[in-house]
Amino acid sequence: MRRATQALLAVTGVAVVGIGLAHLVLGGAAVIGGSPLNATAQGEHRFFAALFACYGLVFLWCIPAIETKKRQINILVATFLVGGLARLLSIAISGAPNAFYSAMLVIELALPTVLFFLTSRLPQSS
Repeated sequence: MRRATQALLAVTGVAVVGIGLAHLVLGGAAVIGGSPLNATAQGEHRFFAALFACYGLVFLWCIPAIETKKRQINILVATFLVGGLARLLSIAISGAPNAFYSAMLVIELALPTVLFFLTSRLPQSS
């Protein structure tokens, strides 16, 4: 379970950092099927993109010593799940997004379940 958990954390961390950096550099243009943003919205978008990239780095930071970082991993995973629930709320309020983001919703709701399970199977740290 340790290697599987580390691999999934690595894939998640690298993907999140990459997505965050793409949105930081490209701004709103990184949103598939999105509309152009004004200067205020671009600034807000890039601000949250930087936070998202740093969030991905924390996933990567957890990999070497996952047994001692189970609480941190669970907080990261819970945060990811809340993001998926926020996307679900957005669909309820604003309607269906681009098909890409509908597919992302499946990942955002399934990945936390898998990571919670894997993390629960890790040995206790001493």
